[in-house]
Amino acid sequence: MASLTNKERVGRVLDLVADGLGPWMISQLHVKYGDTWATEVGRTAGLTGRDSSPNHNDPAYLFWVFDKQWHAVFRDQLSFEDKRAVSAMWDARKEWAHGERISSERTERVLMDGEHILRSIGAIQQADKADEMRREFRRLMFEEDQKRLQRAQEKALSVQVDSAGLPAWRDVVEPHDDVARGTFELAQFAADVEKASGGKLKITVHANASLFKAPEIKRAVQGGQAQIGEILLVNYQNEWQIFGADGLPFLADSYDASMKLYKAQKPLLEKKLGEQGMLLLYAVAWPPQGIYVKKPIAAAADLKGVKWRAYSPATARIAELVGAQPVTVQAAELSQAMATGVIESYMSSGVTGYDTKTYEHLKYYYDTQAWLPKNAVIVNKAAFDALDKPTQAAVLKAGAEAEARGWAASRKVNSDVLEKLKANGMQVLPPSAALKADMAKVGDVMLKEWLDKAGPEGQALVDAYRK
Repeated sequence: MASLTNKERVGRVLDLVADGLGPWMISQLHVKYGDTWATEVGRTAGLTGRDSSPNHNDPAYLFWVFDKQWHAVFRDQLSFEDKRAVSAMWDARKEWAHGERISSERTERVLMDGEHILRSIGAIQQADKADEMRREFRRLMFEEDQKRLQRAQEKALSVQVDSAGLPAWRDVVEPHDDVARGTFELAQFAADVEKASGGKLKITVHANASLFKAPEIKRAVQGGQAQIGEILLVNYQNEWQIFGADGLPFLADSYDASMKLYKAQKPLLEKKLGEQGMLLLYAVAWPPQGIYVKKPIAAAADLKGVKWRAYSPATARIAELVGAQPVTVQAAELSQAMATGVIESYMSSGVTGYDTKTYEHLKYYYDTQAWLPKNAVIVNKAAFDALDKPTQAAVLKAGAEAEARGWAASRKVNSDVLEKLKANGMQVLPPSAALKADMAKVGDVMLKEWLDKAGPEGQALVDAYRK
């Protein structure tokens, strides 16, 4: 495994997926169309040629069929997350076939998606092989992380060790666009710790994933390569559903509701992170998410057929539920997509709208406050336990102050930027009663889907939040 390239790993998991997905898909297509399924697939897609000689072993063919027959055949058997995984695998297949460079981050994601869809269809043997590949790959990446950290430590003159032998901590940050402007003052947190500890503990802030890439941060803190780091909780939902509770649309639709959800979520986070050898220090909510749209809307029905930017499973699912036309657009392409009419609507925060000058293209922003995901600062527990009691207390105190400061700053940023949107000609509006009720129904559907995965633990969290 150590000698394999990322492209070879991706190629192998694509073969595993084809081996498991092909027979399952064909069985489902047989149920729907009978022995003429291949012809029917080609006909409904408006294509010729593919149906004459279907290649059951070709991942590209299988992904193409899966996409074209999702609504007619596979939707009733699988979840939208399963569809996302297959779509991601299709994209990976295109990158692999075109000889594009495949990063380690991308490779791990493909391995995870491959295992996910294989388990969903009951292809356990292939799923276990994909899991084995992923575990081996993560072991290799862990070893590389250690080597890289050692090299960085040898070169970094800024790393300080005090007279008591306490190492400098590294705060690894990859903020979303909403928090990228330093609003939440991680540097102030570091300064507070140094001051409160009498200079015994110095935290060096490495912003914008300069020490570890975003997907690597949690693993780095858990393994001790970094003593402290900041993560976006919802990014780890596939690992444990509770991590994604604050990304559920229309469950907590205000700062006050988000804080209430956080208080219900926090004991579970502390327990899970503790089991993984980490400590939850503090968490801060992003500015809330609203709807940008070209024309005014009074109800969800007004979004039917609208070209809607889908950049995540949640936003794509919302589009599906309201009847919008989902269009995948990356952040770097957002402005161009609006200018050229590729999209007519999307969901994000006021900050994103202002930073991308959305007001030049879309004139309405409905402040639905659909969800307020949180960044969390986590600490390696062994490193924390190695500190003396006064220094531990200084860290906890600084963390509590940073949390309070961060939530207040988030509120202020949100209110300030909405005024800026108005000043640039955008109509910032509250959702109508009908629109709010419609979106609440969308949220109920997505909550039920999440609870099906989260199980009793997720239900207990929701019950605690709604008390």
